Amino acid sequence: SSNVTQLDTETDFAPTINVTNLGNQTGNASLTVRFNNSTEGTFPINSLAGGATDETVKPNAGFALNASSTGTKIIEAEVTNNATDSSDDTSARLVNIGDAPNFTIEGITLTPSGTIEQGRTLDISATINNTGDVTGNQTVVVEFDDTELNATVFELGNDSAATPNNKRTISAEFITTEQSSGGPTVEIGTDDDTRTQTVTVEENGEFEVTNINADDSAIVNESADVDVTVENVGGNARNTTEVRLLAGGQEVANTSLSLSNDSARIVQFDGDVTPLTAGQLQVTGVTSDD
Repeated sequence: SSNVTQLDTETDFAPTINVTNLGNQTGNASLTVRFNNSTEGTFPINSLAGGATDETVKPNAGFALNASSTGTKIIEAEVTNNATDSSDDTSARLVNIGDAPNFTIEGITLTPSGTIEQGRTLDISATINNTGDVTGNQTVVVEFDDTELNATVFELGNDSAATPNNKRTISAEFITTEQSSGGPTVEIGTDDDTRTQTVTVEENGEFEVTNINADDSAIVNESADVDVTVENVGGNARNTTEVRLLAGGQEVANTSLSLSNDSARIVQFDGDVTPLTAGQLQVTGVTSDD
């Protein structure tokens, strides 16, 4: 039987045991398999010709062993000659039984790490570590607010190997939207571990023109004053807008305005409107949202 080192206490395994008749005559025998000093099975060997080899125990043939604890175990195979009713040979192999694979998540890294604005890309990463003794395969899933972003199958070894291969990094990205505002969560999960982290997504500003105040009358070719009241009814992210003043549908002035959420300001366009003809002139205040 081969010396298997990648076994855990949850895995059934079957050794391969070959018996060779070194004599010149056909004979019968029996093979006894012991695992950690406990007899696990006896197998008949019938009419094995001289010089021939029989694969007496093999995988997927209804016989398997299972270790209930970790450590170095011993498999013994003893062949008894039916003609002499005595043991002809005994062979032994060691088997190392380790802890089952255990995929843990070593924290979640978010970039940017603080508040993120709507429409920005959030980069997500985490290190997956197999703290078990043996190699395993698991699917690692990354979610943003219950939306699956990435599902990757990782095969990880253990850190006791000559070249440790027990760690890998999983990454994903998500572009935040209006629906992401508030405190959504990032979740990364394996079969053995789940980690979550809250993300602060700042709502973008939303600018409304709430009032326009202009002179009731003006003189042709003389400038007039117009006041435009703008309110930020959204959040604090991207809270700058361009305020444009239109007269008769044509832009006559503009300025940049920054407002925190739930605040308003009067933008004064002094002398920016000059009627060219008599009659009514419509003035309009325009922001990036309204």
